[in-house]
Formats: sequence, structure tokens, C-alpha cells
Amino acid sequence: MNLPSMAVRRPVTTLMILISVMVVGAIAMDRLPHAYLPALDMPYIGVQIAYPNSNPTQIEKEITKPVEEVLATLPGVKKLRSTSSADEASFSMEFAWGKNLDVIRMQVSEKMDQVRPSLPAGIGEILIYSFNTQDIPVIQGRISAKDVDLSANYDLLESRVLNRIRRVPGVARVDINGVAPREISIELILDKIQEHQVDLNRLIERLRGAGSNMVLGPVDDAGLRYTARVLSSFQTLENIEQFVIDRNGLTLGDIAEIYYEEPPIAWGRHLNGEYAIALDVFKESTANTVEVVHRVMAVIENDIGQDELLAGVDVFVWEDQAEEISNGINGLLKAGAIGALLAVFSLYFFLRRLDSTIIVSLSIPFSIIAACGVMFFMGKTLNILSMMGLMLGVGMLVDNAIVVLESIDQRHRVEPDVKKAALEGSKQVVLAVTASTATTLIVFLPLIIGASTNLTTWLREMGITIGLALGCSLFSSLTLIPLMSAHFLRKRRTKPSRSLEWLERTYGKTLGWTLRHKIATFFILIGTAGVGFTPFFAGMVEFSQFSATVNKRLYLNYEFDDYHYKSEAERAVNKIEAYLSAHKEDFNIESIYSFYMSNTAGTTLILNRQDMRDKEIKALREKVREGLPEIPGVRVFFHEDADSGGDSTWFAVKFFGQDSGVLRKLTEETERRLNTLDSIRDVSTSFKRGRNEIQVKVDRDKAARLGMTAQDVSNIFAFTLGGMRLPRFNAGQREVETWLALRLEDRSNLEDLKRIRFSTNDGRQVKLGDIASFQVVRREQEIVRENRKVRGAVYATYEGEEWDSTREEIESLVNALDMPAGYAWAWNDFMLEQDEQGAQMAMNFLLALVLVYLVMASLFESLSQPFAILFSILFALPGAAWMAAITDTPFNLMSQIGFLILMGIVVNNGIVLLDRVNQHRRAGMPRDEAFIAAGRDRMRPILMTAVTTIIGLLPLALGGSTVGGLFYFPLARTVMGGLISSAFFTLLALPLITICVEWIGHWMKRIWQLSAPRPRAALQPAGAVTLITTKPSS
Repeated sequence: MNLPSMAVRRPVTTLMILISVMVVGAIAMDRLPHAYLPALDMPYIGVQIAYPNSNPTQIEKEITKPVEEVLATLPGVKKLRSTSSADEASFSMEFAWGKNLDVIRMQVSEKMDQVRPSLPAGIGEILIYSFNTQDIPVIQGRISAKDVDLSANYDLLESRVLNRIRRVPGVARVDINGVAPREISIELILDKIQEHQVDLNRLIERLRGAGSNMVLGPVDDAGLRYTARVLSSFQTLENIEQFVIDRNGLTLGDIAEIYYEEPPIAWGRHLNGEYAIALDVFKESTANTVEVVHRVMAVIENDIGQDELLAGVDVFVWEDQAEEISNGINGLLKAGAIGALLAVFSLYFFLRRLDSTIIVSLSIPFSIIAACGVMFFMGKTLNILSMMGLMLGVGMLVDNAIVVLESIDQRHRVEPDVKKAALEGSKQVVLAVTASTATTLIVFLPLIIGASTNLTTWLREMGITIGLALGCSLFSSLTLIPLMSAHFLRKRRTKPSRSLEWLERTYGKTLGWTLRHKIATFFILIGTAGVGFTPFFAGMVEFSQFSATVNKRLYLNYEFDDYHYKSEAERAVNKIEAYLSAHKEDFNIESIYSFYMSNTAGTTLILNRQDMRDKEIKALREKVREGLPEIPGVRVFFHEDADSGGDSTWFAVKFFGQDSGVLRKLTEETERRLNTLDSIRDVSTSFKRGRNEIQVKVDRDKAARLGMTAQDVSNIFAFTLGGMRLPRFNAGQREVETWLALRLEDRSNLEDLKRIRFSTNDGRQVKLGDIASFQVVRREQEIVRENRKVRGAVYATYEGEEWDSTREEIESLVNALDMPAGYAWAWNDFMLEQDEQGAQMAMNFLLALVLVYLVMASLFESLSQPFAILFSILFALPGAAWMAAITDTPFNLMSQIGFLILMGIVVNNGIVLLDRVNQHRRAGMPRDEAFIAAGRDRMRPILMTAVTTIIGLLPLALGGSTVGGLFYFPLARTVMGGLISSAFFTLLALPLITICVEWIGHWMKRIWQLSAPRPRAALQPAGAVTLITTKPSS
């Protein structure tokens, strides 16, 4: 017993099943977790190793290269990138999407344990981290007080702001940036050290030992075992000041200034011209985002906002994930409801019966509720992507129901028994609707099981949701529709619409004419196709893989000719911010955010529109450039990290090798050549930034003669040139960092450093200048390596209109460089990803075509008819082309995905039409008459399915929903335009194409039969007698 038979013959059982599905689905839908994005592990793992008071060259040699050696042995590493900067080394490993990062994190941890003994002793804690979409802050904001810098008020902010938010249920952690907890700074006075002839080596050893605790081991006493420990750490600041450092009773307070205060912050932040401290709130992985954010916002508004001790302090939230989730889901629900309502109205226009319209419309809520129930049991969430999948499917959810109900209605016209009509009518199309649903699902199969990329990983969530909804709609069309039709569909003739009657008559006459004048029809189709493809060939449609992207932010970078202190960098930022603030409305600026530190600064323009087209963004950048104030020694230009995002207007050329000097020359020459191109702006290189540092060269022979080890020399220089970390100090509620260093004024002069004395192992006093030479040199601010090679890069902005030709010109310029052996260049990662995704989409098209053909060949038991239906896919191109041209929509990656979806939708019409043709032909009807009769039978359901899908997509085509930085509207408009032209051509051209394909198939079969070897007469053996019989004459 199939589903329609069960629905008609066992209505109570079927009704109970449907009600159970609805009840369970409704409960599951209510409990379905809400999230902004699905829980996904990003295929990246990072490692961070702090090494204070070091330079990039030293870190590269002592940390980066040894760590790279072990990390490179990890299986599945696609890219290994390292950055050696002042005070730390960081590593980023990229893997394929879908890898189990928990296992990989364990492997990385094991590798770091292996290499740690070979790393310098002064490194900090090795941090291993990965990123999940659940790690995105649910609240981002800033803390500020008008004209007040809060960087020295950590304790106040922690006790009155951070701790209150931390106590909120569901909050995992709260981070602030721009203020740090208090530290103990022991600043040695150079004159006092020289006056008292303090031995620095012994001082360092005593301080390290005095600040540590030691476990002596187990002790037995009276039958009990205890653990003995020596507690020698400092308890108070007075203990540190009174710490005796020699036999004469000299204390640490006699030779040093000891502070317990917030350390100076190396960087600063402005938000709309005010000092700001960044605030990030993270939730627990199992907590409900919306509930956590609402609780935190209540604390911010009530407890923190009304605290008298925080008078004048403003906590401003500028990124609220709960608001984004609510607005996004509510917006999609509203758009989906509007689309569903419009689809219902269009159904009534065609059906002209309220009962039939209600029966078909029930498929929409049933399919959505059932799909949400399945999502709940699959552990999915209701997020922006899954909601988008449901919204895309709204118009398609009634397709199967329309075909089934139309077949039942036609059968009902000649069969008085409504139950029999429902059973026979649904059975006629059960294979057709099953196959059409299968073909629609198949086009999403490459996205679901194919190669994973950044974009396809997000689209997979949408594809799974659409697949679940369509599967539920198929179930409802084969159960709910026959059940409702058998018991609620009234037998009465409705007066059809005059426009529909005219359309049916006109269609029948036109189809008959095309079948009688096949040659003329063929040439008309060729001409129509030529006109349809005109927008593609006439340049009326913009072809750009990543156009129509979200342009929400612009970034200005500051490049300093010489070394600039933090205060000087802030003055440059203030001038730029004043200019931008004065033109906020002209530049469509919502907020201005800046950061600055020594020799580095940047300003981000947050726009009040994110739907600006590429041409508008280019015009805006040019408008900003025209009035940018000139600052001596500072170059301000637009810049974006081309490796992590952007569209074709941002790009980078990367060079790889082993010698930074050679890479510097290559990047400078490339910069010069790119500046000769009119359409290229904002050219910069990764080697422009640098900093001055003191380079110390130790005379190893002198040090050896004095009996000094490498560790002795390292200890001296560690705090004379920077600072040395000591064991942490217990401040009661927490442990604080302790640092030992010379006073800043005592280490700002090279001559003072040279006169510092220390004792050797045999007691002799030696000056630093006796064993080392000092000089100021220019060093790179950071050294970037990629796949164990040094990397240099040239960044630029493209402001032209013909990117493909400009790209070829750039490639010729770079290929003309005289690069030494072992050096190579490549485009930035994002551009290479565009090329990879373009190739992947082509493979997805081919795979979908093959799978669709297999399904249709199984349905029709024919090898030729599926080819005719595959031709109908081309029918969608003219409509998509003219829709893109009329609405000024680029044919980008989302448009290509829309065409992939069209492949599954368009063939449905062909399947429904040819399935009915075959039924008529099996009943003995002549071929041409069968096509005309089937066309009349299936014209209304084909038009209804096309119209309901188009109307259901209308809110999406006009909205601003996005995924992966790309707008959805090119996808929706492509599907809408393709459906318009495909419905027209399927009804008029598919019969002729089917006849031609069948004729070609018969012709090839005849050739095959004629080419087969003919059987030859058997040879007669010698002496055989042949009997000849003759028929007697009558």
C-alpha cells in the first residue's frame, strides 16, 4: 500500500499520523535553539608564544623556525603561517573544512610539548586556540568617559562592571581591551646600583628564588603523612621593599623604586573621537544567546547605569547579537509570511476555488513545522542560514501539492466518486512528483557532500534545510492532499477566469502550429535564444565572481616615514578623525573607530549602508581621498587585508623566499610598476613598516675569558634593555605580574647602559661596554612566513572597470621581474579562493546534470527523453540574463548558485509534462495529439508552480539578506528570471525538442542495427545432398 492509497482508504490512521507530526514538530519548533550562525569549527588552529623584550629576528631564529619544524609534520595542514613580532611568535594552521579539530588540538599540544625544551627559558605560557562560531562575542561595546582616559582604572571597572556581568547566568567570560590589571614594577636606579656596587647576577638569582614556593616532599608523623612545602613568596609590598640583597643589610628599596599600579598601555582607542575601552561578552556554548544578552543588557542598564561610583562612565553597546538574531529571524519570518500569503493569492487566481486553495496552502505550514521538528532531532539550530533555506523553499513547498491536486481535480471531472478520483488522480503523478522532488534535492547534493569551501560550508546549512522542507512537502502532497481531497473537495464546476480560458485556447493553437511547422519553429527558437542571450554578450550584465558584496566598513591605514611615538600617532589620528567627523553625512559614516600605538595606527569607517554597490564604494573612496589632510611624515591610504576578505577591488601580490632583503627589493619594484597603472591606487608593501632598536653584539671571546656563560649575559641584557619577568606576587584575590627593569630614564642613554657594572663568577667587576657594542639599527616590525618561507607582499586597491584585463596586465608585470632561483609569487589567498570556487561551481554543475539525468532515465525508462528535458535547462538562461540586465544585478557567485537551483526546478516542469505525454501515448493517442493534450492538462500546474515560486522569492529579491559577505538578491532574481523564461519555453519548445531527440535516437538506433554484421549461410560439407522441394501446382 503506497502513501496515497493509505491516505484515502485509511483516513483516520493518516490523520493521526499527520496530527502527530504537527504536534511533535510544533513542540520541537518551540524548543529549537535560536542562534545567529550554526555551530561550526573554523578550520584554523593558532599557537601563541610570548617572549618579552625580544625582536622579530631573534624570535624567528629561536622560536619560529624550531616550532615550524614540528608543526609542519602534522597531517592535513593546508597552510602554515607564522608571524614573528616584538615580544611574541604566533602561528596559524589552516586545515580542510570538516576536520575534527579536537583531535588536531591534541596533536598540536603534543608537538609543542616535544619542542618546548629547545625553546628559550624566558618564554611565557604557550597558548593553543581554535575558533568556533559559538566563540563570537554576543555583545561588543565600549566603555568611555567624556574627555577622560580610563586606562588607569582597572580595579574600578573590574569590580563595578566586569564582575557584575560575569555573574550573569550563561556568561562564559568578559574581556576588556585598553586597560590592564595592576602590576608590580621594580625599577632599579642606575646611580644607586653603581654606588653600592650591586652584583646584578646575584640580585636576579635572589629575587627569583625569593618569589617562589617549593615542595620538599612527604613527611610522616604519628602515623600520618604530610606534604612539606617552603613558602618564600612575598606577602606584601613592604616585604619586597625590605628584602635584603647583600650581607651589609642593603634592601631592595634602597636601590629601586617599587610601584603597584596599572602598567602603561602600548595602544589607545577612539570611538567617535572619545577614548574607549573595548568590552566583549562571551556566552557558554549551551546557553541561549537571546536570553543571555537580555540578562546582560538588564545589568548594564539597571545596575551599572545607576551606579553612583560610575557617574560619567558610559557603557555603550554597538554590537548586540541577540538583536541581530531577533531582527534577522523576524525579518525573514515576515518576508516568508508575505511570500507565502502572496503565493496563496496566486493559487486562488488559478484555482478559483477556496477549498482547493486551502487544501494546497496547508502544505506550507505542515512542511515548515515538520522540517523544524526534524531539525530539532538532528541537533540543528534556527539561525539566519536555516531560516533563509526555509524562506527559499516557501514558494516551492506547494509545487508537489499543486500537481497532485490538479491531477485529482481533472480526474474528479469525469469520476463522480470523490475518493476514487483522489486515489486515481494522485497515483497518476506519484512517480512524477517523486522524481521532480528528487531532481530538486539532487542539485543541492554537491553542496552537501561535495568539496568544502568557506562559502559552500555556509550554503550547506541552507541546502539541508531546503531538502528537509521539500521532503516534508512531498510527504504532505502524497498524504495530506489525497486525504483532504477525498473528504473535503466538493464536486462543482467553477467558472474559470476569462484570462485563463483565453490563455488555454491560445496555448493550444500555438502549440498545434509549432508541431505542424517544425522547421519554422526551430528557426524562431534560434532567434529568440539569440535575443535572450544578448545581455550576456552585449555587456549589459556585469560578470564578477564576488561583486554585490557587503560593503559595511572602510579601513584607513597610517604609514609613518620615521619613528613616531604613541602620542605623535594619536595626533595624526585626531586630524583624520576631525576631517571625517566634519563630513559624516557626505561620506555615509555611522561611526569612526581608531586605534594607535608607536609607529602604527588605523581608522575604520563604519558606514550607515551596507548595500553600496562596488561603483558607489569606489566613488566614496575617491571622495574621501580628495580632502584627506596632509600630515608631514605620515601617509594615509585605504587598505584591507586581502588575505582575509574583500572583493576584486582589493588584492595583494605575495612573494616567497628566504632572504628578507631580496624580498624587499622585489616588493619595492612591484610597487613601482603597479603605480604606473592608472586604475591601481593605495599601493603599499609589507616592508614599509619598521622600528628602531638597539642592537647589541657580544664579544664571545671576552665573555668566555671572564668566565661568563650565555645565560649570564642574557640575564643582564634582559632587564637592562627591557625588563625581566619575576615570579607572580599574591595580591589576595589574584596573583599579579612582577617585573624587574632599569628606570626608563636610566636606559634611554646608550652611554649609561655601557657603564652598568656586574660581577663575574670570579668576583671581578665588569662593565657592559667592555664585552658588548651598542648601535641603533632599523628592524622589521614583524617577519611573516608562509609554509616555512619568508613572505613579502604588495597591497593595492583596484578602481577600474575591467578587472580581468587588469589582472592579466599585473601578471605580465610581475612575471617580468628578475627573480632569483628559489623565489616565487602568488596572488593573495582570497583571489585564489575565488578561482577555486569558480572551478568548484563548474564541477557542481556537471555533477548535478549527471545525477538529474540518472533520475529521469529511471523514471521514463528512456535514454532519449531525459536529454530533451536537460535541454530545457538552457531555457532559464534568457530570463536570468534579462532579469539581471533590467535590475542591474551582477552575475556573481550567488547568481551561479541560483542557476544551480534552477536546474532542479526547471526540469520539474519538463518531468510533469513528459510524464503526462507518455500516459496519453500509452493509451494509444497519436504523438502530436498527445503533446497538445498533455500541454493543456499541465499548463495550469506548470504556471502555478512557477508563479508561486517567483512570488515566494519576491521579498528575498528586494531585501538585504546576506551570507558570507554576499547578498542573496542575485540568487533570488536569477531564479525568478529563469523560471519566467523556462515556463514559457517548456510549454512551447519542449514538445518540439522531444520530437527531435526521439527522431535522432531512432536514427542512431537504425544506424546501429544496419551496421551490425549479417549472419552468413552455413557451409555445406562435401557430398551433401540438397533436397529441393517444390510446391505442387494447384
